[in-house]
Amino acid sequence: MTPNPSKWAILDGLACAILFTEVYGFYLLFKEPELYTADLTQNEFLSFT
Repeated sequence: MTPNPSKWAILDGLACAILFTEVYGFYLLFKEPELYTADLTQNEFLSFT
């Protein structure tokens, strides 16, 4: 029984999207730290609203 290739393509795409988001977040943290500090002064540390 062979695995369904479309299922693996969806999982690969999801993994790539998550990886891109994390890498871009770290890039912004080091290249644009004022974005993080401005957000922390306006909102609380773990505020998602």
